Amino acid sequence: MADSNEHSDLIAQFCGVTGADSSRAKLFLESASWNLQLALASFYEDPDDGRDQQSSPELPPEQPKSPVPASKPPTRPSARIRGLADLANDDSANEEEGQAFYAGGSEHSGQQVLGPGKKPDNKENFVAEMFKAAKMHGAQVMDPAMDDGARQDRGAGASVFQGIGHRLGDTSTASEPVGPTGMLRRRPSVSRVLKMWQDGFSIDDGPLHAYDDPGSQAFLQAIRQGEIPRELLQEANGAEVNLNMEDHRLEQYVGPPRPKVTAFEGTGHRLGTVTPTLTRPANSDLPPERAEANAKAAINLDESKPTTNIQIRLSDGSRLVAQMNHTNTVGDIYKYIVVYPSSLTGLV
Repeated sequence: MADSNEHSDLIAQFCGVTGADSSRAKLFLESASWNLQLALASFYEDPDDGRDQQSSPELPPEQPKSPVPASKPPTRPSARIRGLADLANDDSANEEEGQAFYAGGSEHSGQQVLGPGKKPDNKENFVAEMFKAAKMHGAQVMDPAMDDGARQDRGAGASVFQGIGHRLGDTSTASEPVGPTGMLRRRPSVSRVLKMWQDGFSIDDGPLHAYDDPGSQAFLQAIRQGEIPRELLQEANGAEVNLNMEDHRLEQYVGPPRPKVTAFEGTGHRLGTVTPTLTRPANSDLPPERAEANAKAAINLDESKPTTNIQIRLSDGSRLVAQMNHTNTVGDIYKYIVVYPSSLTGLV
């Protein structure tokens, strides 16, 4: 009885696929030893052959016209065209692929053509559902022109209770009313902006998170339930979090603008004059001979060693001749001028 039911199911499947009547379906199935795949292959290889085989239903199915050697594996078709033998191993079809259509042939030449895939989910409807779920859990629509302070006052005004309270007593004392002690202390708050884009969401000016990212599912589920996500609460460090949602469902994600690079910034220092401040000697009214002797002593002039005369032209055009050793430096020349008479020191 069980075999009869199975045969009836196979005949019904054969008729549903091929459109043939039950007698022809039974003929092909019996010739294929009730193997549905072989029967279908035999039918599509020569649909009119079944009428000629009514007198001999026990004949084996016709062999393929172009058999492939057993030692050579069949050539794999393209990604969207597969052989009939692949149907036995394909237990579950991909939801993203379209409906499969059988194109006929034998076991090795049968083809299955896949139709166009399903359309991707509509992200605009997803964002709309997110806003709808947030409103159902008490979210309020804010005016974009309002600043952050006004939004916080409006959001906190509905949850602030004022009035007279009662301090609970114990077995020996009764309860007593307690009036307001002054301004209510508001907890520090942190405002965050959740931007819902067409291709994902971002927090403030942060990076883009895809809607189908497994790591974002807990975050989005908290938004649907009207709760502040745990990630934002941890970043607030105990402060109250005000979450504002912005609808950008028709826009692609736009990252924050790159900061302008300033080549030089900071404090500066005004440079001094070409020459540092000159310090006059304590006694600047010395005669030229004494001033020259002091200048030679300042540069440690050794007259026992080779000497030379250096002519120095001052800024007023006057001329100054200094006697120096060959080992003296430019710094010694400057020192020589500094200790010379005061009437010349301002002309360096």
